[in-house]
Amino acid sequence: MTTFSEYPDYLSSFDLLEQHFRAQLEGLTSTEKGKRFAQFAKRLIPQSEVGAAFQTPEVNQNQSYDEGVDLTAQGKDGDKTLYIQSKLRIDRTDDIDQIISKFQNYSTPRQFELPLFEARADRRQYLVITLSPLSNILKIYQQKRFGSFSFFTSLKQSNSIYFIDGHDILSLLKGAYGKLNQIPKRLVVNFETPYIQSGEVYIGVLSSFELSRLYKDFGDALFFENVRDFLGVRVEKAGRTSPNAEIVRTINNAPERMLARNNGLVFGAEEVECGENEKQLIL
Repeated sequence: MTTFSEYPDYLSSFDLLEQHFRAQLEGLTSTEKGKRFAQFAKRLIPQSEVGAAFQTPEVNQNQSYDEGVDLTAQGKDGDKTLYIQSKLRIDRTDDIDQIISKFQNYSTPRQFELPLFEARADRRQYLVITLSPLSNILKIYQQKRFGSFSFFTSLKQSNSIYFIDGHDILSLLKGAYGKLNQIPKRLVVNFETPYIQSGEVYIGVLSSFELSRLYKDFGDALFFENVRDFLGVRVEKAGRTSPNAEIVRTINNAPERMLARNNGLVFGAEEVECGENEKQLIL
């Protein structure tokens, strides 16, 4: 059985991750490397904290006129847009200044645009993703006070700019690998009401928010030993919908009836302990 301490070699350290990238991109032109990294960013960003609030990013197909924006993602709330610069290597403070300057130009309305309504600043957010470590480069960039620094400061103050560097990529890949390949070793479950116990069976009422939290932490690995997993939505014979389709309909149209209509989730655990209070179990 795979444990949380066992990862592929390329996820065991940042240096090995860099070597893995170099091997995968060897022999490609700079343009091809950029395209490959943008596709990688598209898949990775939704796994990040900032990316979780947005739809899956779309890669800008017009590479020659991307104006510093390689990918764009629409907010899940429909009120924000995330503009993303994916750059395999960022080795100098000049690179940061160039990226921030392009973001600033991108945020400025063109002369031919007619702003009928005043744009809210917090609707536009920006993300830089790179394999390079950024902590030291960003410190030096802020000390040098480039021409783009005032715009950078305004973005920081409004929490509108984010960075994912190589060390973040390593952490995200480890998390994604764990969600796909590893059974959780310890699960803390918080119920809405005190749980009841009968022999080796524990029953409790779980909120959708708590289930969402668990899924965020463990992904599909949460269900590796679930007695009955979600099998997808499909149409049965004679036009009848599947039980899972009915579950989705209840969640969307009558969430208050979810508990009455469905039996819930069943987990198998080697050991169960009482938690901090009568509403918490440790599996």
